[in-house]
Amino acid sequence: MNRHIALQLLLCSSMAQAAITPDQLFDWAEIQYYALFPGNSSTAQYEGYTYRYYPQSNNYLAVKDGDIWVLGTIASSPLKIAPVADYQCQVLPDVCVDNITRSALTHAVTSFSQLFSQGHPSADQLTPLLADDFLHNDKQRSTHIADLIGDADTLGMQFANVQAQALSGDLATVSFDVLDALGTLQERVYGMQLRKINQQWLWLGNQQRFETGAWAQALRHSRNNAAATLSQGLEFSIIDADASNSSDISHAIITGPGLPVAGLTYVPGTGGAGNQWVTTFTQPGGTASITSPYYQINNDTTIQRIPNAAIYQMQFYRADASLAYTYQAHILQRPHLGA
Repeated sequence: MNRHIALQLLLCSSMAQAAITPDQLFDWAEIQYYALFPGNSSTAQYEGYTYRYYPQSNNYLAVKDGDIWVLGTIASSPLKIAPVADYQCQVLPDVCVDNITRSALTHAVTSFSQLFSQGHPSADQLTPLLADDFLHNDKQRSTHIADLIGDADTLGMQFANVQAQALSGDLATVSFDVLDALGTLQERVYGMQLRKINQQWLWLGNQQRFETGAWAQALRHSRNNAAATLSQGLEFSIIDADASNSSDISHAIITGPGLPVAGLTYVPGTGGAGNQWVTTFTQPGGTASITSPYYQINNDTTIQRIPNAAIYQMQFYRADASLAYTYQAHILQRPHLGA
């Protein structure tokens, strides 16, 4: 076989994947266009349409004969948007990455963690693997390296299951699992960027000017031998470690499953630089306002609409209401039900 033909087959083999399913498209749209398709609706069938209905926005999102359709407040009659195939690389970017690039990205990620297999590497070993403009969770290259070397939990850590989230020229965004020294899953990292420089993929970090995170919470309260009560919800962490690069940011709005359609507004706390940001809300059926990074839900119906591995959009705004940054936060599992 001609070497050129063989190389082309190798590069294109990862493209020959099965088409995305309606559920994969719907899940993606619920993240990217949450205001239009909020919640975690069930999939149904009607006259050849595979669809989901979103009662909060009164919109339908459907697939029929390989095309995407919408109906509701955004279209008074069924409106064809585009072929499903047009969204293949947006919904499943990893299948649109050629095998050579995928292998190189996997090597760049896994080989980094291998440096921690027998002990903590030196800063001189790690520095060449991180780009000069590296920034991760508001920390530059030298600070991030110092944190890694000084953390006992990074000893023996392993990075695995690397997947591409986006690829544009020499810039890639990947996700991967972080395992401890015993091989136990600790977290999945999303949004890690790498740039190809002189044929080597260097780490860029997530390029975020805030440290962000999201967790499902279930808290049990008991006082003076009274019956215990369960509080369920979501906690969103926003920490500004270096205010010098984000002094123009006044607030953030977080949207996603289980939250009000308009989202939650978070503002800096009152504890000084780097303090946890907080939101103020009133529980459904309640009257008192609560200020906390933790958003209480306490409604099993709402919790059931939150999928496991849910994704939340964090949009950061300047004082003039202009959008500055959009980040994403992921939870591994939805909150426990109260029943």
